[in-house]
Amino acid sequence: MFDVWPTVGDALGIGRTATYSLAKDDALPIPTIRVGRQLRARRSDLLNFLGIHEENGDGAGVAAPTPLAERTTATT
Repeated sequence: MFDVWPTVGDALGIGRTATYSLAKDDALPIPTIRVGRQLRARRSDLLNFLGIHEENGDGAGVAAPTPLAERTTATT
């Protein structure tokens, strides 16, 4: 399980306030789960949404998702 913020928000390229607002409105592209006072998302849901497929199903050896800002490259 990942924390909705910062992990999920960063991976989706959205800020803290927007992440929590979307989660509150059930509008994030992946389902969230409330654990006490924390919002969490399943690792497999986030990785599947990002197009990162786990080979052995347990997540071992799969790199953490890179925030959208780091994945884009500037052209010169």
